[in-house]
Amino acid sequence: MTHDELELLARPQPAPIPNTLPPVVDGAMGAVRAIVDGREGRDLARILLRRSELGRAEYGTELQPHNGRKVAVDALQEAVDLVMYASQGLLETHGADRLDWAMIQCDSARLARRILELHRRTERRRQRLAGGR
Repeated sequence: MTHDELELLARPQPAPIPNTLPPVVDGAMGAVRAIVDGREGRDLARILLRRSELGRAEYGTELQPHNGRKVAVDALQEAVDLVMYASQGLLETHGADRLDWAMIQCDSARLARRILELHRRTERRRQRLAGGR
């Protein structure tokens, strides 16, 4: 990957463009409810709703599909941030919680790698469809 490509992946994207599609939070809440049960599931669903409200306040729209941004770039940036926060947690924590932070650090690094691979495949496909430009 060239320096220019790395810069593009680290740079903020343009503001999202609102559209008439339903917000992503609905599907995210459904996934959380299906995967995480009990109090944690309810708490995570509430956090998702609150984050959606904060996004609406900051960007003027909820997160929607086809909003003019590259979803893999957004996801990669968030995953890389999670690697950083997990690393911070590992450095700041002592005792039994260190193992959890170490696992989160490893999982988030794997997740970031997987998103990067997905982004690269998506970009190659986009270039092929555009005639190799």
